[in-house]
Amino acid sequence: MRQHGAFLVSQAAQAGATFDMRQRRIKSGAWLRLSPRVLALAGAPKTWRQHLMASVLEAGDGAVASHRSAAVLLDIPGFDEGWPETLKLRGRAHRERLSTMHETFWLPLHHTTVIDGIRCTSLARTVFDLASCAHPLRVERALDNSLARLGLSIDAVAEVVAAIGRSGKAGTTVMRDLLRARTEGYVPPDSELEALLIAVLRSHGLPAPVRQVDVGDEEWVGRIDFVYREAKVIIEADGRPYHIALLDQERDEARRARLEAEGWRVIVVKWRQLVDEPEIVARRIRHALGNLVAA
Repeated sequence: MRQHGAFLVSQAAQAGATFDMRQRRIKSGAWLRLSPRVLALAGAPKTWRQHLMASVLEAGDGAVASHRSAAVLLDIPGFDEGWPETLKLRGRAHRERLSTMHETFWLPLHHTTVIDGIRCTSLARTVFDLASCAHPLRVERALDNSLARLGLSIDAVAEVVAAIGRSGKAGTTVMRDLLRARTEGYVPPDSELEALLIAVLRSHGLPAPVRQVDVGDEEWVGRIDFVYREAKVIIEADGRPYHIALLDQERDEARRARLEAEGWRVIVVKWRQLVDEPEIVARRIRHALGNLVAA
């Protein structure tokens, strides 16, 4: 069954079931009341997945299965069916009776997926969320199993850590330590580094810059990764290994001097900074933008 036999009272009403019809079916036992907002077909198998589906429905629009429940759906080894856990955006109030509810300030569509008809957090987001509720050794095993067996990529994990990791947020330190241990000397493709920067900007409420812009007033200086024209701010995403960056240092300094002479402020951002210090990166860019952000 598409929803494992569970459905919202509002879904039944939209399908034409009046209040009296619903009451008769509940009284006859054809429908079961799982919570004030959620019903189930009496003949549907009473499984853990039905309970989880009902929990997601009860939690409201945009809610997803999460944490240990998502780990089960995604087949991450070491996690068993248990009391459902769900996740929703902070401030969307519903009283939950069917699950343990977690809240988040950031849940973009690409942090979610659908398994067996149940919307849940993506593999990368689930591993990050597990760090807030599971022992670090279990989180480490979940990360390594997901990387080795389930197709998870370092880039996907880094994007989640950069986008929602915050100093003091449960699990952030654990995930940064695990990621650091697995990415010594890692150099991401340009596209992944740029995507990571965009994720940090969005999650911190900063406007999107213009991408890949030719810059130079008197003569062409270069093609720039990210530009805020109104604020005269340039962001360069640098993913080069240290030794290569050192060799290019004089050339880079000359190029930046030319840009600064034309009134540009140049901010260089490295992959490790985006993963370990996204708040500091965002603060630097916000300060540079000044009134552009305030407006």
